[in-house]
Amino acid sequence: MFPCLRLALLAALTACSVPRGGLSEVDASIPEDSTIDVPFVDVPMIDVAEDIGPQDAGCTEDALECRDGNVVRCVGGAFQIDESCDFGCAGDPPACQEFTISNVPMALFPEPGANATITAEMWDTSTCTTIPHDSVIEEPYCVVRFGGDVDVAGSLRVFGSRPLIILARGAFSVSPIGVVDGSAQGILPGPGAGAGGDGIAVPGDGPLAGMSSSTASRSDGGGGGGGTSCGRGGNGGAGDGISGPGGVGGLSPHEPGTEPLVAGSGGGASDGAGGRFGVGGAGGGAIQITATAMTIEGTITVVGAGGGVSRYYGGAGGGGGGGGGGGGTILLESPTSLNLSGASLLAGGGGGGGAPGCVGAGDEPTDGVSPGGAGDSFPNAGTAPTMCSAGAENIGGAGGNGGDGTRVDGEPGANGNSASGVVGNGGGGGGGAGCILFRSPDITEAAEQLGVVYSLE
Repeated sequence: MFPCLRLALLAALTACSVPRGGLSEVDASIPEDSTIDVPFVDVPMIDVAEDIGPQDAGCTEDALECRDGNVVRCVGGAFQIDESCDFGCAGDPPACQEFTISNVPMALFPEPGANATITAEMWDTSTCTTIPHDSVIEEPYCVVRFGGDVDVAGSLRVFGSRPLIILARGAFSVSPIGVVDGSAQGILPGPGAGAGGDGIAVPGDGPLAGMSSSTASRSDGGGGGGGTSCGRGGNGGAGDGISGPGGVGGLSPHEPGTEPLVAGSGGGASDGAGGRFGVGGAGGGAIQITATAMTIEGTITVVGAGGGVSRYYGGAGGGGGGGGGGGGTILLESPTSLNLSGASLLAGGGGGGGAPGCVGAGDEPTDGVSPGGAGDSFPNAGTAPTMCSAGAENIGGAGGNGGDGTRVDGEPGANGNSASGVVGNGGGGGGGAGCILFRSPDITEAAEQLGVVYSLE
């Protein structure tokens, strides 16, 4: 009740009385020179906006809760941080979530910091520390750290000699138009991957590289496809099916895991007359992303490159197709959740290059052949020679398809044929499928996955 109202009532009660027998007329007139003594009543003022006490008033002493990702404890009627958590708080009783980062020590996990948005950046993992963020080299990896949330809202192109590891203390997201691209391009590999063979009979680079083919007169085999930790590369096709054996595809342990982070190996080049050969495709890169939470609506790609084609060298023949590069590795891990419902995750092997040419009906063998496709679309083999003229015959072998998860290993290149006394060259083998690895207690399946998929503890 407001103070002025209470005083008015007190004044009224003091100025009048009611007899026991009922109401009667009274002289209510007050002489002008009279005064009424109203006793002073000390009524406390009440501010309706006054704080009724601290928000945590009444909490039970030593009670624990999770607040803002940390464990808090009630002390003296108010909650205060009892334990700061790197990966959030959960459970009953509340506790910091346990999680171990793959491949690098926990000491590298970033302290709290600002959020970041990436719209158009290129990262070179060879130098690493030139990347415009908190970047360190933890051999053999390039580690880029963020203290807050990270949103890839545009293009992030990654290349270089070291596999890439991204650590985010907050949430990591890739928008629907965002792309994290660690794929090979031609003979140039993705981050940490092997290059394709670039020279006559030069094998690919990397621990699981495809081998080169060998020369046998004018008919040459195709290069072998690059291997990965998830799929082996296909063998190159032989020249005329007999002579000029193709290169052996890169082997694979078929034992994927989070450690170490393995990129794709390069495909081997073919051998050939007149200095003509098909280059090997490079391997796709290796990218690890570790974040407190993750939402991927865009694309992460580490595909292997397709093998190249040889050009025909007149009557001296030419070379076979180059082997495709192996797909790389994508490792996504979070202690809370991986929301991948809109994601496109690509780690396919590159297709082998096709071999030339057409012969017969007055035709000298010609090129007319396509290189292998990159590992982001299937079938991604190098095609057989394009349409020959009437009466001519196709003698070049097609390249083998790269692995895509449905087929783990790259397919072998086709053997060359013979016609009109001319023998054809073999196609390059396809690169093995790369690995897509998940590590989280809550995983929403990706919309598109090209690679061998594993969910790990």
